Amino acid sequence: MSDVTDRGSAPHPTRRRRRVVDAMTLTTALAATLLVPVAAAPSAQAAEQPVVRRSATISTLSGQPPEGMPRVTKVAVVQDVEARTVRATATWASAQPAGDPAAVYVFVGVASGGACTARLGLAVHADAKDGAAILLPSQTPVSQAVAVSGASATVTASGTAELWTTAYTCAYAATMAQGATYQQSPWYTLDVARRAAPVLDVVALAPRVGATVGKWKTVKVRVHNRGDANATKVVVRVKGKGVKVSSSKVSFGTIKPGAHVTKKIKVRIASTKVRTATLTATASGGHKDTAKQVVLPVKRTTTPKSLAGRLYWGADSSLDEAWQNRMVWFVDGRWAYTGIAQKGRPTCEAGKKDCVRYTYSPRTGKVKVGSRTGTVTSKSLRLPPRKGAPVDSYVPVSTPKAGTRLATKLVHQGSSGCGYGYGKTCYTYTWRLQFTKDGRFVERRKGLTSTTVGGSWFIGGSDDERGTYKILSKGRIQLKYANGKSEVKTFGILQDVREKPDAKNVGVVVRGTKYYP
Repeated sequence: MSDVTDRGSAPHPTRRRRRVVDAMTLTTALAATLLVPVAAAPSAQAAEQPVVRRSATISTLSGQPPEGMPRVTKVAVVQDVEARTVRATATWASAQPAGDPAAVYVFVGVASGGACTARLGLAVHADAKDGAAILLPSQTPVSQAVAVSGASATVTASGTAELWTTAYTCAYAATMAQGATYQQSPWYTLDVARRAAPVLDVVALAPRVGATVGKWKTVKVRVHNRGDANATKVVVRVKGKGVKVSSSKVSFGTIKPGAHVTKKIKVRIASTKVRTATLTATASGGHKDTAKQVVLPVKRTTTPKSLAGRLYWGADSSLDEAWQNRMVWFVDGRWAYTGIAQKGRPTCEAGKKDCVRYTYSPRTGKVKVGSRTGTVTSKSLRLPPRKGAPVDSYVPVSTPKAGTRLATKLVHQGSSGCGYGYGKTCYTYTWRLQFTKDGRFVERRKGLTSTTVGGSWFIGGSDDERGTYKILSKGRIQLKYANGKSEVKTFGILQDVREKPDAKNVGVVVRGTKYYP
């Protein structure tokens, strides 16, 4: 590329021109540009697939070109990893005329600490179809080629490994002539494009299932393809100590991007130990994902020898009330409490509200609670329907020992008043409850109220409280809030298929409200 002004003299069409776009002028241009960063360095990201391209379009160049010459409107920078090149394409407002002294200088580098450190310099002058490329800071020249088309010119660097092995993350540009800077840009972050590929995500739809020892249990396994290419020859293999499977390999075929396939797999355990199987999904090309399937031995259902002290919980639902909680607490050998206990196991006596007499036969499992006769087992309590209600079914709730510590993250979601009808006020909510082993808890509550009277409107609300907890005897928990408030509430832990309390994987009941994983 040539200098058409020859140190201030008028341009002469027959005068021999000298190159100005070379390693020296690129280095000078780098020293002369004063650039202000406009974006933070990109954070590191997992490389599921190889990078095929890094690119940016520099669209903001401040300043004016030499008088009477066209502006540079944009500069596109592309590191083509597969082609092993780096190219910069400058576009002017109109084709660069022969009298334009300014070349476009592009610096590609690595962002760190809020600055873009140049590792490669490129330059192009469309009029002379001339360009240059050097590695920085070594100032090593690199093979380059220039192509001009209309008002655009491209310089492409090639031939050295640094061009495709360096993870360039930023670029900036300037137009210069004889040491003077005319237009310049801030630095831009390069966008990363990766090779299209499938991304497998295998899940057990029920991560924990109960199985009768020695009998087959059907579990559902789903494989998602969260990538941007077909997953072909997808296979899931199941393997685990003490776990037998009906087929060690299950074919899921081809799964398109964004799609999923669900299959049934039979598993069997031979002992009363909890077993864990590994689900491994693979696809052509080495793509892989794993998940766990826990198999719990189901305990044989029995009839309790006594109901004294046993707590059972249940709930109904309707369009207007998502949770209609109920309890039966057999407080001793004669009395049952049928209300929602507020502060642990209540006491009962004749005439006390929600207290009724009960009788129970351990031999038959029949129980009569007040005027209702039903059945009870180690896994459930069933009573005939109340007026206008379905059969009441309850599950057992364990009351933990005093001083028990938990590690849970649970949620309770529901709604109220959301049935059909004009003018109804609907309240939906999400409550979260977390316990930690060091005796701390966090309650987070968010709700949304809406109505259709006079047009739709919404009111959102949230609440966040925390503090310490202490599990007491007789189905109680004491919550001491950071604001100084202290409360004692009824507290129980729901049971798994082994009839063991499992707060983490099954949930808890607090004053009749069920919190679940």
